[in-house]
Amino acid sequence: MQTERKIALTIIILLAISLLVFLGFLKPGIKKDNCAPKIETRIIRGTSMEPLLKEGTEVKIDFNYYACHKPQPGEVIIYQYSPDKNPIIKNIKGIAGDSIELKSMADKWNIIIDGQILRNSAGQEYAIDGKGYNLLSLYIKDYGNKIPANSFLIMGDQPQGTFDSSMLGLVGIQGLLGKVIK
Repeated sequence: MQTERKIALTIIILLAISLLVFLGFLKPGIKKDNCAPKIETRIIRGTSMEPLLKEGTEVKIDFNYYACHKPQPGEVIIYQYSPDKNPIIKNIKGIAGDSIELKSMADKWNIIIDGQILRNSAGQEYAIDGKGYNLLSLYIKDYGNKIPANSFLIMGDQPQGTFDSSMLGLVGIQGLLGKVIK
């Protein structure tokens, strides 16, 4: 009897938290207690963001931006994909709730978000290989063609994909370190 009460109480608490999140009173990953910018300058290493950002370019990053703002498509971000690796710089291309599809084009695949083929900063269509297709298609199957809550599609600026969601899959909000403000 005691176990059933604990289970029922846990379910009620989870439902209450879910309702607060749904109504916008709680936002996972967003803490509104300190919104002061925390700006640091870094130098881009690597070419995955070219032509948008060239290797060696100095950029300013607000490491506190996402404490008070929800990530949006088109924002250039710093993402920590592994605690023992250097963070990566990428572009948010899809956010939670966006529809996601993959469309075959010869031996490559286009990524389609909300009915639009994704393009890089130069207007080139992203065309990922079979490995990227296999990885992203698992998310599409599991989540019914929608990017799930607190998840993102991040891409470099190379149309064939780089070390981004074409290799990592969809990524979670917990690795989002900051926004590049140039």
